[in-house]
Amino acid sequence: MRPDWSKPSFFPAKPEGLSQTKLGGTMKTFKVYQIRVNDEVYDFVNKDGESHTSAGEKYPEYKAKLETQMGHSRGWSDSYFQHYKNVCDLKVDAGLIHNTKHKDRWTIKNCEDVFRALNGYYYDDDAQEDIVLDAHLVKHSSFHSLSVGDIVEDPEGNFFFCDSFGFHKFTNPNPFHDVLFNGWNDSQLGKRYSQEVK
Repeated sequence: MRPDWSKPSFFPAKPEGLSQTKLGGTMKTFKVYQIRVNDEVYDFVNKDGESHTSAGEKYPEYKAKLETQMGHSRGWSDSYFQHYKNVCDLKVDAGLIHNTKHKDRWTIKNCEDVFRALNGYYYDDDAQEDIVLDAHLVKHSSFHSLSVGDIVEDPEGNFFFCDSFGFHKFTNPNPFHDVLFNGWNDSQLGKRYSQEVK
């Protein structure tokens, strides 16, 4: 249920006496990965005689975006993750208090909370602000609202595919770690892993 904004239910926590949640010396976050396609690709696909198919043949990142958005999790291939970029993080605990009487901390607990925060669920039309997103967001580059084809990594390192209905957990996150931390490319991934999405 959406908060009743006529009586604000979220308040910034006072810094004194409250600590931020830490894991391994860094703040716990949900990481959001999206495929960012540049204007050159869109210009190409909109030229006379060109199509989504021809753009996908010329630009592998565009093919990956189309396959994951249109084919949903069924369109996934391990090689696509190399085209994803960590566009933003959402802090689990941003110091917001939900219940001032009991000083209940409001935290982002799962992928559904990430989806709500990145899709304007907490936006207050009257005040024209979103204190939940403003408090939790750590932006790395331009991004769009969370949608089909995007990937969320939880604080424990599990990866989830945003599908047309809910999220699907990747059963084998090793390809993502190899792309992120070892710089593996498309051909290396295809030889080593077979990815399934549940």
